[in-house]
Amino acid sequence: MSITKFDREGREGLNIQQEPQLGREQVLARLQALRQSMQIFSLGQALNAERIRSFSRRLGPLYFDYTRHLVTAEVMDSLQLWGKLQGWRLALQKLSAGYPLNASEDRPAHHMALRDLGSITADATARFTAQADRERMLSLLDRIKEGKLRGARGHAFDTLVNIGVGGSDLGAAMAVQALRAQGEGRFSLHFISSIDGVALTRLLPQLRLDSTLFIISSKSFSTPDTFENVKTVQTHLQDQGYTPDECSRHFLGISAVPQAMFAFGIPEDLQLPFMNSIGGRFSLASCIGLPLAAHLGRQGFMAFLQGMHEMDRHVLEEVETSIPATMALLEWWYAQFWQAEALAILPYHQDMERFPAYATQLQMESLGKSCDIQGRPLLCSGHVVFGEVGSNAQHSFMQLLHQGTRMIPADILLFANMPETNDRQRNMTLAQGLAQGRALAMGYDESAAAHDFPGDSFAIRQARLHPGNRPSSTLLWESLEPQTLGMLVALYEHKTFLLAQLWGINPFDQMGVELGKRLARPLVTCLNGETTIERMDAGTAVLLQIVDNMHRGKYS
Repeated sequence: MSITKFDREGREGLNIQQEPQLGREQVLARLQALRQSMQIFSLGQALNAERIRSFSRRLGPLYFDYTRHLVTAEVMDSLQLWGKLQGWRLALQKLSAGYPLNASEDRPAHHMALRDLGSITADATARFTAQADRERMLSLLDRIKEGKLRGARGHAFDTLVNIGVGGSDLGAAMAVQALRAQGEGRFSLHFISSIDGVALTRLLPQLRLDSTLFIISSKSFSTPDTFENVKTVQTHLQDQGYTPDECSRHFLGISAVPQAMFAFGIPEDLQLPFMNSIGGRFSLASCIGLPLAAHLGRQGFMAFLQGMHEMDRHVLEEVETSIPATMALLEWWYAQFWQAEALAILPYHQDMERFPAYATQLQMESLGKSCDIQGRPLLCSGHVVFGEVGSNAQHSFMQLLHQGTRMIPADILLFANMPETNDRQRNMTLAQGLAQGRALAMGYDESAAAHDFPGDSFAIRQARLHPGNRPSSTLLWESLEPQTLGMLVALYEHKTFLLAQLWGINPFDQMGVELGKRLARPLVTCLNGETTIERMDAGTAVLLQIVDNMHRGKYS
C-alpha cells in the first residue's frame, strides 16, 4: 500500500510505502521470551571478535560501539522488526514531508528542513523558508561584524547577551560552550535564562552598554521567564540614561510571532522570524542558534549544519539499522523489558559539560507523557536522563551505576583527539572513559577479589564485588568540531523522535510545562499582595503564608 500525495504545497508526488501492520503480538511475545533467556547471559563471555563486528558502526568521524549491551543478534533482529512494524519509515517520511505530526497544535515539525543542504526533505516550501531565514540571520551578523549595524550611540556591538529559557537557551548555550575553542573570538557571549534574575543582576554592571546587544529568544515572544529578565534590562538601560528609542536599538528579537516583536518595539532590521513549526528543543539550527553562528562565523555554522544534515541522511536511508534507531531500540528494550528508568550521559570532555542538560530537556520534555496520541494510558514512557562530564561523574554518581541495585544504561562520549590539552591528560581521559564501559560490563567477581585482596574479611570482600552486565554505548569521535557536534545533536533528536513512535506519543508538545506556568500566575498576584490566598489549596496557602512571614522578618 502506498500514499502518493499529501495535500500540502510542496509535497506533490511523494510516494510513501506504508509498512505492514501485522505481527506485533508475535514480535512482543518473542522479545519477552528472549528477555527471559537473557537471565543467564554474560557480557564478559559474549565479547568476541564476531560480536564487535556485528555490534559496531562507523559513520564519518563517529565510531559507535554497542557491544556492551544485553542483546544478542536475535534480540537486535526482533527489535529492528518491532521498529519496522511500528511504522518508523513512514513516520520519518511524514516528518520530512511536513505532515502535521504535532497533533495537539496541528503543526508539522520542520527541524530537518532547517539543515537540509541537499534537498533530502520533501517539503520544498519549508526548505526554502528555512534557507531564507538562515541567510537573513547570517547577513544580519555580517552587518553587525562590519559595523554597519550599531548601537544607539554609534558604537559597534562586541557583546551579545542571549535572554531565553528552555529550547531558546539550552541548545545554543551548550553548543557555544562545546565549541568554545572553535570560535572566531569576535563577540563576548553571555546567556541568561533563570527567572530569578540573579545572573543578570551580576552581569549588567560588567557590561559596556553602548556596545551590547540583547537577544530576546522566545518562540511566542511572551515567555514570562524571558520577559522578566527583559524588563530588568530595560530598567537598567533607562537608569543609565537611555531613552525608549535608544533602548530599542539594543534589542534583537528572535520569534515565530513577528507581530509580537513589532508590538514590543523591536525595529524590523533587528527582527529574526522563524517558522512556528519549529519546536523549541529542536530549534538549534534555526535563528535560535544565532549565538552559535555569531561564535563560529558563517563557515563554522554551516559545518555544524552539515553534520546535522549527514545524520538526517543516514537515518532517512537506513531507518531501522541506523545509529539513532539502534540507540532508540536499546533504550526501549531496557525500559519495556528490564524496568530501567534512567539513562546516564557521560561526555569525557570538559567543554561538553552542558550536553547532558541539553539532552535531558530534549528527551524528558519530549517523552514525558502518560498517554499516547489516542489518549490511551501508558505504563511506560521515557527515561530520567542525567549526566555530567565523565571524570566528575566517576567521583559522584558512577558508584551507583557500578554497584547499586538499579540498572542504569550509559552513553559514554569520547574524543580521540583533544588539541586543547596535552597528550598525557588526553590519554588519561580516554583511559578513564574506556575503563568505565569495561567495568560496567565485566564487573569484578569474588575469585578476582580473593586473588587481589587475599587478606580481606568476608564483608569487605563482598563490598568490593561489581555485578557487571551493566550496559553502555561508546560513541567515539575523532575530535570535537562543529560538524561532529552537529551530528551528535541530530543523532539524539532522531533517537528521541523514534522512541516517541515506539510509545505512540507526540514528542512536540509539553503540556506539563504549560500547566505549571498557568498555576504560577495567581501565585504571583498573591506574593505581590494583589490578591488573597483564600482560594488556594491548603498546602500552597501555608507555604505562601510562611513566605510572607519570612519577607516581613516574622518567621521564627
